Order: sequence, then C-alpha cells, then structure tokens
Amino acid sequence: MSFFDRPIIDKSSKQNDLSEQKLKAHLNQSTGFILRLDIPDKGCDFDAELIEENGKATNWRIPIQLKSIASPTIVDNGKFISYSFKTSRLGYLMSRTPSMGFVVLYSTTDDRCYFEYCDKIYQRLIEEQGSDEWKNNETVNIKIPVENYLAPASVSTLHDLFYS
Repeated sequence: MSFFDRPIIDKSSKQNDLSEQKLKAHLNQSTGFILRLDIPDKGCDFDAELIEENGKATNWRIPIQLKSIASPTIVDNGKFISYSFKTSRLGYLMSRTPSMGFVVLYSTTDDRCYFEYCDKIYQRLIEEQGSDEWKNNETVNIKIPVENYLAPASVSTLHDLFYS
C-alpha cells in the first residue's frame, strides 16, 4: 500500500464487527453480564463476568469464543450446525477453571447467535470420535444445536446456570 491508499474494510471485518455487536446486545449488564474483550486475543474472545441479582459484580468469569459465519452448515437431520474449529482453541477454553465456557457462532444469514457449552462440545466429540485421536488434529468439526440461540429466555437460562 502506498501513502495515498486507505485501509479496506473487507467483508470479514464487517462480519466480525456485527457479530460482536450482536453478542453484546444479548450479554450485557441489563441481562446480568459484564462482557469484556479479552485483549490480546490468544484463544478466547470475551470474558463474561456474572452480576448477582442484587446488582453486585461477582468476579466469576466465563470464557467465550465468538465466530462469524455467512451461512451455517446444518447436519444430523437439521439438529446441529457443524463448524470447523481449531482444536487448540477448544483445549484452551477447556483448560479454564471451571471449564464452563461456551462457543458462539453468529450467522449473518440468520442474524442469530448460536451457542454451545464447551464441556458439551467436548463430551459430544468424545462420544462421536470413539478415541482421543481427534485431539492431535489442527481442527475438529464441532456441533452446535440449532435450538441453542441467544434470546431473552436462553440468556436468562445461561445466567442461572453459571450463577448457581
């Protein structure tokens, strides 16, 4: 690029920005979360701190990995979204104590944030793969239930699950 050129705002940048906005619209102080970008991003995009019902911050933090997709790949008779995910990212999320983070996929086609708990992703992989060999791969296809999407009821359920 020359001195006279300007940065190009590409499709990926726009999708990433939109996915962050959508996540923040669901997980915010009004819904019981303090959402923080994890900077520098080394395998976890956000930390979500829980807020108690009395309005006090808890310092209980949940890791979130956010991905943006143009259109989801639906598998298993419409039950799941399949997504190629870096195995190291899942290992990183699972190494947190407790290992109860989640992965969020923002679909630009559906304008919806789908999510799944890391421990459920891990357990499903263990059951489906039949061995631990998948852990040596660079990527693995994770499955996120199409019924798990962020909405007022599911956000409340998320909060209650992590808060209890």
